[in-house]
Formats: sequence, structure tokens, C-alpha cells
Amino acid sequence: MEKAISAFLIQLKARSRSPSRLGQASHLFERLVIHLREACCFCRWSDVTSQHLVDFALAEARLKTSRGRSISPGTYRLRISLLRSFFAWLRQSGRVLADPSEILAVPKAPGRLPPVPSEAEMGRVIEAPDITTAVGLRDRVLMETLYTTGLRHREVWGLDLYDIDLETGRLKVRQGKGGHDRVVPLTAHVSKWLGLYLDQGRPELAADSATLALWLTRQGARLSYAQIGFRIAAHAEAAGVRLTVHGFRHAVATHLLKNGADVRHIQRLLGHRRLDTTQLYTRLDIEDLAQALESAFRRAHR
Repeated sequence: MEKAISAFLIQLKARSRSPSRLGQASHLFERLVIHLREACCFCRWSDVTSQHLVDFALAEARLKTSRGRSISPGTYRLRISLLRSFFAWLRQSGRVLADPSEILAVPKAPGRLPPVPSEAEMGRVIEAPDITTAVGLRDRVLMETLYTTGLRHREVWGLDLYDIDLETGRLKVRQGKGGHDRVVPLTAHVSKWLGLYLDQGRPELAADSATLALWLTRQGARLSYAQIGFRIAAHAEAAGVRLTVHGFRHAVATHLLKNGADVRHIQRLLGHRRLDTTQLYTRLDIEDLAQALESAFRRAHR
């Protein structure tokens, strides 16, 4: 059973799935094998039935996070989708004659996104760090970069010094989602902050470190993926705003659209391959729509 799982994970990696997604898939299939062997005494994929997978899916739905909370709907959708993909692959590769996972329905994603902080609220979060310290300056510039570029959590975490070109005002995203590179522009505002961090904050944090990582800890190592999330959560809480790293992408998209940016420009900035993904990010509330209509009406009757 493990050989088939390893082969499928190789297929996922070949499709440029992220390390995070590969890790989630690996853990899911480990639990599936344990479930089938302990509950059903199976050692072959061809013995698995639809009922066995339904039982496993129900068990997954009851799992708790490390903090004792129920798993999110998004996490559950991902797990069901991975199960469906795996068994479809087993059938296509001739390892099983029928696909028992077809009975599993992937729950639809909700259409509503979390509330997007206002521009004033984003300003409070970004201005929360104490920029008289190297760590505070780093956090301020990190958030300025996120709010200007809309980078994904993993993309901003992986930035190195050579990805920033202040002379041309460009930032290179290497191996973004799907393994694609892209270049995003840097405004004069964020370039000024990055220059300040590179001249003052980073050298203090780097000390004798030779790392090329852009964001550094007090010990001169790359700021970890988790630490970036913790730092932003702390500043958001201090500002009284609900915000995550990914929330910066929603805020960038929404605020750009509200200020007249073309949705296709936003699509390119965020690195979305499909326009409908960008449109999901930029859904505006009824007040935004009303203001847009009022503005258009006034322009039409001048």
C-alpha cells in the first residue's frame, strides 16, 4: 500500500504541488492506511470499498487540531479532494478496477470571504511595531512589503537579498504557487522602507551571519514561516484588528479595486492563473457597490 502512496506523492510533486500540500497528503494517507489495517484488516487497495472510505471521512471530520478545535471546512475539503484524486489515480494506473471514492462529495467552498480590514485598520497594524528596534523595523517593512505586493505567506518567507532590486523597483518571486516565477513592482514608498531595513535593521540582525535570507531573526537566521505568522498576529491583536498573513492578499486586492485598479492588473500582481480566483478575492460589499454606482451616476450627469 505504501508503494502506491509514494508513487502518487511523486506525481503530486511533479505537478509542482507545494511542500505544505505534499506534507498534508502524506499524513492523510498514513492515517488512511492505519485506519484500513486496524479497522478492516486490509493490505490491498483493491479491497477498499465505498463504505470504508465513508467511515474514514467521518473519522477525519471528527479530528481536532493541536489546540483542540474542530478542523476547518477548508481543511476537510482538501482531504476529501486528495482522497478522490488518489483513488482516481489508482484506477487510471490499473491498480484498482473501480474507484470507491466516487461516493465522497467534496463540500462546496463558501462564497463569502472573511471581512477585509479597512485601509485605516491596515494602517494601524502596519504602524504597530516599534521601528526604533531592528526587530520592529523588520516587522514594519515586512508588512509594508506584504501590503504593497500581495505576496503569499510562503513567497514572502522565501525572499532572499538578490530578489530585491531597489534601483529598478522590482521584486522577483521565485517558485511561487505552481512553481511559477513572477516579477512584481515596488512602489517608491515600500522601496524607501526596504532601503531603510537593508541599511539599518538587517545588518544589526545579521551580525556575522552569511545568510542571504531577507528577513532575519535576532540570531541572524531566516525568520521562519511560523514566526512570520506569529509576528503579524501579534501586531494585529495589538491594533485591535483581525488579520492574518493571507489576509494581506485579500486587503491588497480589495483596496486596489476600490481605488480604481483593473482586475487584470490585480490578477498579475497576485500571480493568479485564473481571473475568477482574483474576482473571488476582490468581492466588495453592498456599500462599496452603492458608492461605485453613485460615483458613476454623478460622472454620467455632469
